Amino acid sequence: MTQNYPDIITKAFLLLVRIGIGNEGPSWDAAKQIEHLSMNDWRLVKRLAEEQSVAAIAFDGLSTLFEAYGDIGKGLVQAEWAQLRSEWMMLSIQTECQYAAYEQSMADLADFYNKHGIKMMVLKGYGLSLNYPVPSHRPTGDLDIYLFGDQPKGDRLIEEAGIDVDYSHHHHTTFKFENLFIENHYDFLNIYSHQWNRLIERRLKELAKIGRPDDKLTNIYYPTAEFNSLFLLRHMGAHFAAERMTVRQLLDWALCEKEVLEEEYKMDIFHHIIDDICNNYLGFNLPVGVVDKNMERRVLEDMLLPYSTHKLTPWFRLQRWFRNRWKNRLFYQENLFVTFWVQLWSHVVRPDIGKKE
Repeated sequence: MTQNYPDIITKAFLLLVRIGIGNEGPSWDAAKQIEHLSMNDWRLVKRLAEEQSVAAIAFDGLSTLFEAYGDIGKGLVQAEWAQLRSEWMMLSIQTECQYAAYEQSMADLADFYNKHGIKMMVLKGYGLSLNYPVPSHRPTGDLDIYLFGDQPKGDRLIEEAGIDVDYSHHHHTTFKFENLFIENHYDFLNIYSHQWNRLIERRLKELAKIGRPDDKLTNIYYPTAEFNSLFLLRHMGAHFAAERMTVRQLLDWALCEKEVLEEEYKMDIFHHIIDDICNNYLGFNLPVGVVDKNMERRVLEDMLLPYSTHKLTPWFRLQRWFRNRWKNRLFYQENLFVTFWVQLWSHVVRPDIGKKE
């Protein structure tokens, strides 16, 4: 059974994130909370920051405290302490370099589509990074795009350029452009895995008709605040129910511009819990409804568990789904028996794959 990180580790980690994101200042009280951590404690804090995809942000917090109170870590073996901070700093630099390469490849892909009269909307990742105090400290991954209904044409042009396109996924195709993996969406959600996804998908398609152009980059558009409010909440909850969500996803949510959702599609309980965690542990001030505090604590503890290293075998996936029944009930608010068979059918039958013309 996987054990949680000790409270001293999670509290230090969350403190550094709050300072790194600018929600808490480098006070003496903050410094006192972490000055007695051992070297092994600091290694665990760094590992937790990496697992939660906020290593550069947590290092910003540590650097801010270190500049204000240089005696942090004075009781440690200084060579080991300096080595750990150096390794952590290199992670931040690596994140910045990856961000710059990501940005260039994204601009090149947008230019490619622009030459063929296709507009490109960027989902999640890069657009959300622009809300961070230091955008390049938000890690990048795959590039999720939407071509305003021109996905088949876009994929055909990519193939004509000599790039292989993978059509084996439910709601997007994939290909590698330069050194970047692209997910080209024709749907925003897997409409076969959950009943409510079809209703949400229709609303997202309506909202995606309008995109906000980038101020500097040609032919790059971002979703509206209402789209992000609905899409990010659904995407984050799906990760939570299936595996585990991360602190980086919470920051994406808390920092982005949002609008009050006219219809929450049974996500209101999860929504309030997420907002309350953002407020209580990450220093935000989001409006929150009534929250079950015991469930909130359970959600947070699940987030901060060390990541599983199990191979994703069918048996492990089944065990994980069974273990995550409480998360499915919390987020989807659907009959578990129906949900299980709908998801099984979706994975086995795999309908409507690829949308290839």
